[in-house]
Amino acid sequence: MKEKKGMTRRFRLSAGFLLVLTFLCYFQATRFTYIWDDQDYILENPTLRNLNGLKRIWFDFNATPQYYPLVHSFFWVEYHLWGLSPSGYHVVNILLHGLNAVLFFLVLSYLGIPWPWFGAAIFALHPVHVESVAWITERKNVLSLFFYLLSANFYLRFRGLKKPESSGNRSPHPAFYPLSLFCFILALLSKTVSCSLPAALLLIVYFKRGKLEKKDIWRMIPFFILGLGFGILTIGMERHQVGAEGEFWNYTFIERCLIAGRAIWFYMGKLIFPYPLIFVYPRWNIDSSHASLFLFPLGVICACILVWVLRRKIGRGPVVAYLFFCGTLFPALGFFNIYPMRYSLVADHFQYHASLGLIALFAGGMGFWAKRLREDQKPQLMAGAAILCLVLGFLTWKQSLIYRDFNTLFKATLKKNPDSPFVVNTAAAIISEEGDKEEAINLYQKALLLEPEDDVAHFNIGKIYLEKGDIEKAIKHLEEANRMTPECAHYHYFLGLGYAMDNRLEPALIHFQKAVTIDPKEPFQRYNYGLALMNLGKFEEAIPQFAEAIKARPDFLKARLMLVDSLMQPSLKRIEEAEKALEEGLQIDTENGDLKMRMPALQMIKREMEKEQKK
Repeated sequence: MKEKKGMTRRFRLSAGFLLVLTFLCYFQATRFTYIWDDQDYILENPTLRNLNGLKRIWFDFNATPQYYPLVHSFFWVEYHLWGLSPSGYHVVNILLHGLNAVLFFLVLSYLGIPWPWFGAAIFALHPVHVESVAWITERKNVLSLFFYLLSANFYLRFRGLKKPESSGNRSPHPAFYPLSLFCFILALLSKTVSCSLPAALLLIVYFKRGKLEKKDIWRMIPFFILGLGFGILTIGMERHQVGAEGEFWNYTFIERCLIAGRAIWFYMGKLIFPYPLIFVYPRWNIDSSHASLFLFPLGVICACILVWVLRRKIGRGPVVAYLFFCGTLFPALGFFNIYPMRYSLVADHFQYHASLGLIALFAGGMGFWAKRLREDQKPQLMAGAAILCLVLGFLTWKQSLIYRDFNTLFKATLKKNPDSPFVVNTAAAIISEEGDKEEAINLYQKALLLEPEDDVAHFNIGKIYLEKGDIEKAIKHLEEANRMTPECAHYHYFLGLGYAMDNRLEPALIHFQKAVTIDPKEPFQRYNYGLALMNLGKFEEAIPQFAEAIKARPDFLKARLMLVDSLMQPSLKRIEEAEKALEEGLQIDTENGDLKMRMPALQMIKREMEKEQKK
């Protein structure tokens, strides 16, 4: 009984220590704001607003950017607790990361890995995990790993792997199996990378027992079926819903193997030496004609063979950790199309789950070494471990600062990755918003040198020239963007604006019409299309454009004003409709001077029409 109480006390102290460490490193993140696609996940996510949205999160695959319903359900609850304040979302991310460190500590302790506190502390403090913790959108990672580790803990207790190998016949704990399966489902509903868990559990059984029995395989079949089903669903949605297909994903199988080989060594290198850490890494040029690239996958295979051959001398730990690392990374190694590959073939958050394997190996190795040292040497090793944790914690604190806001993040990324067209474009957009238009144009021109067929750079340069009033240059760049991506409503719309500003109304009409055809619900496109029609005297055709703009945005008073003016034209004199539109507008804004000015003119036309009818 005393031993059990001692273990409980040790666990509580360790858990508290890990949570405090995590919050110390990430505390400043509670003051950070939103970055990149946090806008789609939180700020402009309509499913968070009401109960119908919660229903759509679960039953409409297209309702959210990615079908991870448990993640969006968490966001739904948080939205109704603290609204759009980013601090609450950041606190939950940090808390989940700290709890993941605690659960990792439990797994290591249960398996008898030496120095479990050290492995859990490295996981909590390692700077390669900053991207997953400080970026709200990556709730997917921290939440899925929470249920992943919870599932693993339940399965280990079900399997009874705590005792040494000699107790292999110990009877399982049946209640823990359904709990493990249930948590696995929750992990999959948070992020599909969790599908690697059943293979990881088999590796752990092999690590403890030295063999796998048929019952071990049979127990994992439901896990494998669920993982495969969710994996197939995610692959399909990543292609067709998220848009991960096209020229940036056109790799042969050989090229994908080269990517995978290089990625494995890349991630391993970042765990060992986490510098530099970049939000968007340079995109590798994968060319199968370069023989040197084959060294990466060849090295992966050789390393696997080596740890397997040496397993009787160095133990099963290295082979299990290595296979866990590579296998857990598998979904992000390039064999499947995932959208971030549009910008880079690797990302720090891809190895959030996989890092557990090598971290466990390192911590266990340190603990194993400590047992063989003399008593007077152990304090030196402990001091070294503490210093390593302090260094990792400092690097994490420093790395997290670049996630303060969108502008800080991409300016920092530009310094480390100045040759990425995407990064250059994004930084240029930030600098343009800050008012330095010339510097923004210079950066966009650089993006075009890096990628001549970059429609986004042409479009953004065109927009800046429109703002500056240099219509000729604006039209030139907007035409290029339109040529490269002819089905973009935004490009047609701004090109139409350019022609309209140049008093070339006929081509402006053509592009406005294409814009509203592609995106019929955008009110400003409808409004400017209507203005162009009015300027050509086509009032009858302009009326439905203003009406649609008002339908999409009822408080669009400029569109309502133009609708009234069109209806009041002498050639039409649709006074009753004009009067109704005017009254509706004044109900929205009772002090609108432009609308009030139309009322006397409308009444005068109405009286003139009544006089004519009497005659």
